[in-house]
Amino acid sequence: MTLDLQSLSTAPPPPVDRVRRRVSRRRTRRRVLGASLVAALAVGVGLVAAPGVRDRGVGDAPLVALSAVAQGPDGARPLADGAVVRPEERVVFFVRSSAAGDATLREGDAPLYPDPGGTWALAAGESAPGGASPLAWRPDAPLAGPVRYRAEVCAEPGRRCGRATMTLRWAP
Repeated sequence: MTLDLQSLSTAPPPPVDRVRRRVSRRRTRRRVLGASLVAALAVGVGLVAAPGVRDRGVGDAPLVALSAVAQGPDGARPLADGAVVRPEERVVFFVRSSAAGDATLREGDAPLYPDPGGTWALAAGESAPGGASPLAWRPDAPLAGPVRYRAEVCAEPGRRCGRATMTLRWAP
């Protein structure tokens, strides 16, 4: 097959509609490719920047979070890590876990809930000591300085346990 340049020069140009369609398809392909690249980069950055979101694998420690709410004469208010609890307030702790298991809540190194020798069967999700009737807590004696609270959830005996901590300051 030979190409005759003379016949090409005398041939009519392609219809404008066909040229526009071809340009439009190329533009669309480039946009889709660009959007796919941006999405892939965003997912990759998200996986690197948020290691707690990754799949922890079978038998690994559950994800655990500890939060607290202060109850007082003015109602309830959430407590952030390092918050000060006023003298007229009592605290309700909440433990959120990615898996069901046995839980303990500690104040420093001493067990706070359940009592020593007791068990707290925690369901996956959010739970409070006392279950449907959450227990509010305030120390009998004033505690000096910041006090560290630790929640620990063990999904199965002999497996690794998930932990979360929170520090509160009790006003005298």
